[in-house]
Amino acid sequence: MKKVLIIHPRLRPGGGSEAPPLWIAEALKKEYEVTLLTQGKIDLPKLNKAYGTSLRDGEVRKIELSPWPFLFNQLDAYRSIPLVRTSQKLAPQFDVLISTYNILDFKKKGIQFIADFSFSDQLRRKFHPSSNWWAKVIYEFPLWRVIYLKLAQWLSRTTSGWRKNLTVANSKWTQKVLKQYFNLEAEVIY
Repeated sequence: MKKVLIIHPRLRPGGGSEAPPLWIAEALKKEYEVTLLTQGKIDLPKLNKAYGTSLRDGEVRKIELSPWPFLFNQLDAYRSIPLVRTSQKLAPQFDVLISTYNILDFKKKGIQFIADFSFSDQLRRKFHPSSNWWAKVIYEFPLWRVIYLKLAQWLSRTTSGWRKNLTVANSKWTQKVLKQYFNLEAEVIY
């Protein structure tokens, strides 16, 4: 049986980005060996209730990583480093790799679902400019920001490998932005 790894930073009821990984697992669970990889506990009964899925232990495998210490958990660029590194380490064991929350360099070709541009500092500033003075200092001081992001990239062993993935966008607008800013072709799903 083919093996599928579905990666999402945090699977908890109430968020909007949790629906795609759960429904992908639901759709694939009978024909593939599906594994969910996330940080924190995966409570399938609560997730099923929140998203209308019917996933059970035994139908899908779970890999639950411990979240990083508090300080790193507060820094967006560092929060997903354990997830990225684990994905890269596990990649050779899976036939299909699916990131359901933005780009991910698996170190081999995979699928990535893009619904927002939190992965791009340039687009984050363009679409969600900082309004308070502290956020401006943290996010817009050029030297600090460059060092912060480069260190996060180095720690996560991320390169431009994500560009070879099959990219799926949540809308035509997202598809257009991906093409305009990254020259990246994306399939659109609604």
